[in-house]
Amino acid sequence: MKRQILAITFLLLGTGAMAQGYYRHANSAWYEFRHELVGGIGTSMFMGDLGGGPSESKHFLGVSDIDLAVTRPSFHMGYRYRATEWLAFRSNFSYGIVMASDAETTAPERRSRNLSFKSNIYELSVRVEATILPEQRHRYYMFRRNRPKQNVNIYSFFGAGLVHFNPKAELEGVWYELQPLGTEGQGIDANPEPYRLFTLSVPIGVGFRYYINKNWAAGAEFSCHYTGSDYVDDVSGFYYDNDRIRATYGDLAATLADRREGEPVASGAQRGDAEYNDAYLFFNVTATYTLDKSSSRSSFGRRR
Repeated sequence: MKRQILAITFLLLGTGAMAQGYYRHANSAWYEFRHELVGGIGTSMFMGDLGGGPSESKHFLGVSDIDLAVTRPSFHMGYRYRATEWLAFRSNFSYGIVMASDAETTAPERRSRNLSFKSNIYELSVRVEATILPEQRHRYYMFRRNRPKQNVNIYSFFGAGLVHFNPKAELEGVWYELQPLGTEGQGIDANPEPYRLFTLSVPIGVGFRYYINKNWAAGAEFSCHYTGSDYVDDVSGFYYDNDRIRATYGDLAATLADRREGEPVASGAQRGDAEYNDAYLFFNVTATYTLDKSSSRSSFGRRR
């Protein structure tokens, strides 16, 4: 997975660098608009072991494995600093709800597993934005005649973040935290201790902004957030002896560890796929407010 992240990162940044050769005559007064506040609202989707599309997933980033039935809300807010015309840095806070359910898939293997979860996602990140197509700042915008053709800013980004998650499962109308229940035998005998509820993330994405006037822009942003954990959905490896789980953590833990109908599954049977860590997707409609320091300058808009 590290090779995939590096490849996507170099592709995004390389696209931004190549674009400089095509738009060398873009806004010459970019430095007057270095500081921006950004925010957005939209949707979140989970890509992991649970739920998914109609077939057995070969990779958690397969488009066919996206389950729109469990799309949930998300939002973000942050501060953007433009270091150069083509490069910006952004601090960002993101929140989303992710969930998945085997009941929503028609894949027989996953549907019979009958597991589900939901979790709040809180992410603090620092990002590097590479401009693909820079906007040109003028005094004429969308509500004026003879406005310039280039009010659009297109960019790609990657970064690093810290994520907090806490998977829960519903049983008879009550939601229970799964991490303390050791559903894969965590903390029993020589098994590892319960997983941590904090992990690192690598957000990668693309977006665009349309500058309505010199202060406000509207746009959209899509991002994929790779995580350093395979337990965002509480599922990773194999089933553990359910009797041992019951003896250690109680009946509730045993029930939520194995929710298959019929005979209990054998200890050691596959419960998840530990080859790939979990990820989540955000698609947000965005708003950007520019904290420019040139609003009173008579030179604003004279460079064309």
